[in-house]
Amino acid sequence: MLRLVKVLKLLKIFADTTLETYGIAKGTALDMAALFGDMGTSMGLTDSEAANLAQGLVGLAGDLASFKNIGVEDAQNALKGIFTGETESLKTLGIVMNETTLLQQAIKEGFVSDQKTAQQLAKEQINLEKAQAAYNEAVKKYGSDSLQAREAQLKLDEAQAATNESAKASLDTLSESEKIMLRYSFVMDATKKMRKEILPIPAMELQTVCEPHKRPRKRLRQVLA
Repeated sequence: MLRLVKVLKLLKIFADTTLETYGIAKGTALDMAALFGDMGTSMGLTDSEAANLAQGLVGLAGDLASFKNIGVEDAQNALKGIFTGETESLKTLGIVMNETTLLQQAIKEGFVSDQKTAQQLAKEQINLEKAQAAYNEAVKKYGSDSLQAREAQLKLDEAQAATNESAKASLDTLSESEKIMLRYSFVMDATKKMRKEILPIPAMELQTVCEPHKRPRKRLRQVLA
């Protein structure tokens, strides 16, 4: 409880700005921050790490609620998946987060730097793309209910399962706190992409708008250094 109180103190100034910046009232922002901060500290993050992450997640909740025309509470529930690994709620918002996409993010962000892992993922992605192309061709040529399409679908499912299983093995080498920050980084990038598509603005302005969301990633890089 004491740790949570420390986290909330770090977030009070931020909460004063959320109504204007994200359309989230101060009380609601603090409640959300308390939830996210508590989840973060209970899973091994320090007070400052949890505070930074909670701040970013409150901002993401506001963005997702706006972009997807949903309630802030619905966005908050979806973002819990960053801590739990549950992905279906995020998927309904157009954010497809699975083992394969997370491993791609991990390689991009430097969570996983093993060259062999990157090469294996690239190879599996090629196989997956071939299986997808074969399925698309079968559907186009014979129809989605044809035997050929069903066989191609089975092969596609097998390729996807193999890719995800291999990616999961690589991700299992990360600590729980690293997995949390990796998921956060993935969702943040996906939301920034939505913002660009919905609100096209100059790159410099976009960087300024996104600055609150960058802080947890900067902190993570310091932790991992």
